[in-house]
Order: sequence, then C-alpha cells, then structure tokens
Amino acid sequence: MTEAVIPLPEGRFAQAVYLLKGLLRHQKRTFFIAVGGASVFAACTVGSAVVVRWMIDDVINPRFEQGSVDAGTVAAVLGTLILLGVVRAAGVVVRRTWAGRTT
Repeated sequence: MTEAVIPLPEGRFAQAVYLLKGLLRHQKRTFFIAVGGASVFAACTVGSAVVVRWMIDDVINPRFEQGSVDAGTVAAVLGTLILLGVVRAAGVVVRRTWAGRTT
C-alpha cells in the first residue's frame, strides 16, 4: 500500500497559511464568528483605555482643580465604562463558545 505524501510549502508562514486553509475549508462560519468575538473583545479593550483617559481628563482632574464635577459627566463616563465592560464580556463569551466548536 502506498501513502500519498502531500508536499508542504517552504517556510513557517507558508505552512501556517496552508494549515489554516485546510481547517477553514470545513468550518468557515464557526471560525469567523469566533474571530468576530475576539475582535469585539480587542476593540472594547482599546475603548476602555480611551474611556479611562476621558475619566481622568473630565472627572478626576476637574474634581481636584475646581472642587466639583457635574453629576451628568460622572454618570456618562461610568455608564460608558460599564457598557464597554458588558460588551467586552459578551465578546469573550462568543469567542470562547464558537472557538470551542471548531475542534
């Protein structure tokens, strides 16, 4: 009995792309949903850094410099930070759930 030997491309990157194409051939939808969840998680991580900067610039510094901060500003910053946390958590759940189905 003769086994068919499939030649691998040269180089690590080319081999990784070859492997990825082979895996994607069977489960494209699942893979892209998992990657979408990971992208949402990454975007929310960056977004939370922006909101923390906003909180420092518009809430913490004015509180020390002027003595008070408008309650609406505090509510907006905290609401945005909480919303980003919830969306980020949803991204993690989507990524882990759908990536677990690719095995």
